[in-house]
Amino acid sequence: MTTRTSKDGEPAETAEEAPGTKAVEDGDAEDELVELLERLVRKARTPRRKPAPSEPEETGDPGDPGELDELDELDELDEDTDNDDDKEQEEPATEPPGPSRLLTVVTAVLATALAAACTAGVVLWRQYDGVSSAQATRQKIAERAGFIARTMYGYDYHHTQDYLNAQAKVLSKATAANVKKNWSTLSTFINNGQIVSTAQINQIYVGDISGDKATVIVDISTKLVTTKGTSNLTNVLDQFHLIRENGQWVANGSPTIVGPGIETDSDPSGKPLPTGSQASASPSPSPSTSK
Repeated sequence: MTTRTSKDGEPAETAEEAPGTKAVEDGDAEDELVELLERLVRKARTPRRKPAPSEPEETGDPGDPGELDELDELDELDEDTDNDDDKEQEEPATEPPGPSRLLTVVTAVLATALAAACTAGVVLWRQYDGVSSAQATRQKIAERAGFIARTMYGYDYHHTQDYLNAQAKVLSKATAANVKKNWSTLSTFINNGQIVSTAQINQIYVGDISGDKATVIVDISTKLVTTKGTSNLTNVLDQFHLIRENGQWVANGSPTIVGPGIETDSDPSGKPLPTGSQASASPSPSPSTSK
């Protein structure tokens, strides 16, 4: 019950509140709150549509300040969410590389390694090619020196002229011209002694090579059979000076004996004779010209 007082201080009429008034007011407030929450939920579930430039954004009922505040908070929350989505789109992906990217990287690494290996292979091939070329030249000179030595130390009195002709082909032009002047002396020496000479090449040492000149030492063993017996010369070291004429290596000048080797002589019956007793024991009728 509420008591009202008049201006004179006397009690006025006493007004008694209706028993259901406060309950009605409380019920209205609850209904309004429930309705507001339902609207907020619907708005949150409904996708936001950005208004066109000429179209004003809906703001709800302007007559309800409480609802406006709630809507403003919801808008700010949506804006923060949109900003976070934009940041996630702008940030670069930090996920590990996929199989295709990994394959690309591995392929690039292998290609680089292969290129380096190929480069190293080319360098090594060039170096090996240079060494092989030098070895091939030395081998060719050694083979030619062996052929020259066999030609000069192998002869038979049955074919003296053939020997002289073959000897001239392994000598330089100047040396061959000088030896030809002594063909008659050589022919007499071979024919009168009925000499048959055979030669065996043991080893060939190629020394200095300078352009078209080369020095070679030939380890040679010879066997001379004459009317007076047999002479064996073992491991005689002959030094040859070779030059290249018309693309061919030939002997220039007389060979020089730098190692006498071992000599053993015997008579026609095979009886040993003192060393050097055979007058005809000679490794070869060497060219009689100087270098």
